[in-house]
Amino acid sequence: METADVVVIGAGANGTSTAFHLARAGVKRVVVVERQYLGSGATGKSGALVRMHYTNEPEVRLAFESLKYFQHWKDMVGGDCGFQPLGLLVFTPPEYPTHLEANLSMMRRVGVNTQTISPQDAQELDPSLWTGDVTRVAYEPESGYADPNATIYSLARASADLGVTFQFETEVTGVLISGDRVKGVETTKGTILAPVVVIIAGAWANQLFAPLHIDLGLVPRPGRVCVFRWPMERSSKHMTYIDKIQRMWARPIDGNCTLVGTESMVA
Repeated sequence: METADVVVIGAGANGTSTAFHLARAGVKRVVVVERQYLGSGATGKSGALVRMHYTNEPEVRLAFESLKYFQHWKDMVGGDCGFQPLGLLVFTPPEYPTHLEANLSMMRRVGVNTQTISPQDAQELDPSLWTGDVTRVAYEPESGYADPNATIYSLARASADLGVTFQFETEVTGVLISGDRVKGVETTKGTILAPVVVIIAGAWANQLFAPLHIDLGLVPRPGRVCVFRWPMERSSKHMTYIDKIQRMWARPIDGNCTLVGTESMVA
């Protein structure tokens, strides 16, 4: 029967990062269990936006700390994450100007380089933008996007170099407990005993939490991504965008296309 010090469930960006940092901190036996393959969930299909614009301070602090990694990836992790610091524009409903200013003030206190600019300034940054439904735009010049698969592959490689083992095409069917203590996990390929289990299974997390009577209020929502080829007259000055009005994000891909993601409303 296999044993580990920590079992990490899920091999997306959060799972591989957790494994890497545990191993770097000195944890000897870290096992990552993944039901399919690296980045098979949300990570591999994400826009991999690197941005600090969040509405709560803890998440802003986490994102701001992660920016240092993307800016110095080769030195801090190794390999390449494909970071493109093109800048970020965030479009918010014009009826909430005080909310936007309060949010940016909080971000600046954390240390984020962010500011508000006019719609005209935004169009100078990208002449192809239509800004008729906004009055102020949030601008983060140091933000951008990364390559999601390059990011997790380099994290996984760095983790493996530190002794982390990965089990792919292996589904965790349950977390084993004894009294109020974690004992390990049961998988489709056998049992792994471990005193610590980190569940980072994305949309599949609830089915592991439910038998433990844990409800974190997680509600998976479908998202859609598509690629639009640029018209010939489009400016090449394409940045990274978050549109809070239309509930979508966009960033360039392949040098002549835009990758767009949308989010479904909660029923």
